[in-house]
Amino acid sequence: MQPEIGQKIRSVCPDLLDWDDLEVQTVKDPGAPLSVVSSLGVIHAGVEEGSAVYRLRAGGRSLILKRHSDPVVLRREVANITFVNHAGRFAPEIHYADDATGAILMEDLGDESLAFLWNNQMMDEYVEWLYESVGIVVSVHSFYHREPGRLDALYGGPVPEREPYVPLPDGLVQSLDQILDVSRGCHLEARDRRFLQSAERKIRADVRRFDKEHNDFILDITPWHLIRKEGRIRVIDLTAPPIGSMLFHFEPAIWHLEQRREILESYLDRRAEEGLPMPDRNEFLYLEDALHALECVDWIGRYCRDILGGEQVLRGLDGGKLDDYAGDEAENLEAARRALECHEELSEVLDVLDKYFGLPLATQ
Repeated sequence: MQPEIGQKIRSVCPDLLDWDDLEVQTVKDPGAPLSVVSSLGVIHAGVEEGSAVYRLRAGGRSLILKRHSDPVVLRREVANITFVNHAGRFAPEIHYADDATGAILMEDLGDESLAFLWNNQMMDEYVEWLYESVGIVVSVHSFYHREPGRLDALYGGPVPEREPYVPLPDGLVQSLDQILDVSRGCHLEARDRRFLQSAERKIRADVRRFDKEHNDFILDITPWHLIRKEGRIRVIDLTAPPIGSMLFHFEPAIWHLEQRREILESYLDRRAEEGLPMPDRNEFLYLEDALHALECVDWIGRYCRDILGGEQVLRGLDGGKLDDYAGDEAENLEAARRALECHEELSEVLDVLDKYFGLPLATQ
């Protein structure tokens, strides 16, 4: 942390910490890529490239200091945190923010994260957290719709939106070719290739249409962004553009859970109870499941390309190296099967995957 930044914060907030007894821990320096930070299991990793994170300790108190190299990112995070806290104090409290230096000093929520529960196989508690996070998301949505001008006022202009939630062109076929080449020594037959390309194009078109019709304020409910402090779940690292498709929210956190469908349905139930704008229930679940299946296959494809191809190392939630290909493939195929088998319109996709992978056997 640059001394002049510390001096400026101290001059503005002289009583916030015992500045003469200050200890500074570097969580992420400005040059560290996010992939490295995530692999170390760092909690406050959801920041942009070029950003830095420090933990300041003094007199028994701990705070988090972030520095963003891009002033747009700083203003966005301040606006998002302020809005979410207006909705119910679901984010860290901000003590200081300076546009000129890019510095934000905020409450330290600690390290008791959802990722910690996953890594330690505390699955009952993990699922409880997710159901509580559903309530947080819907509470923020309710506030967003009750106070339609509040977010605009915080941004002082147009509120930024996320890119549409769509899979990459022909991503399914490309991933399957990578998997089959590495693990089976074969490739898709031409007829199956054409069918899967057509199926993915339809999903892309359906997602684009849904994205245009159903946007809301987005909270990234991921294993790294949910923290519990004093018995309450809070959300950190609100740096992303805040408005986007309702298909965003939970997927990284519920990826392989057997309760994944129930958690998504509880989200829709809570929205209905609050009288919020609702998508067609079946369409929402269909698109969530279709995208989930594509992402599961894509993950295996990247595994084949990156790990087995020797290009890089992929990391798990605990930062450990992922090196069990057989286990990774089976887990992802099982998750894809659970998603696909819920929908008759996706049954042919399931049949093609079964042809090459014995997909229904993935759970045995």
